[in-house]
Amino acid sequence: MAFVSSFVVGFVVGMGFVMAFVHSENRRAQARQRQAISLKIMSNLTLSDAKQIFSQHFFPPWIVFSDYQKVTWLNRKLKNIWPFVDKASSELIKTVVEPILEQYRPSIVSSLKLKKFTMGTIAPQLVGLYLA
Repeated sequence: MAFVSSFVVGFVVGMGFVMAFVHSENRRAQARQRQAISLKIMSNLTLSDAKQIFSQHFFPPWIVFSDYQKVTWLNRKLKNIWPFVDKASSELIKTVVEPILEQYRPSIVSSLKLKKFTMGTIAPQLVGLYLA
């Protein structure tokens, strides 16, 4: 009798988990559909329509304020020199951080050294510059 009752309880609990999972996946799918519809509608708006609908804080500064400049040219140059900046800054950070690590290392650790440190392969993106 205990086997049958535990089997029934296990089956009911398992079905509850499956139903909860299906329900959560359906909610996520509906949310994605709503978001896709909203993005489709917003992509058809012109800038003047969007400025009428949304507040000034919604837009990036270079759209609202004329004293901001886009810096796509600077992003292109930064992308070109980033491997060299990464190598130089990684070496500089290693030389600065390793003595600090050695100073604060626990007594049970024999040494702390950075084997490899990198700033990443993707250059940072600058959005805009404020011209004062």
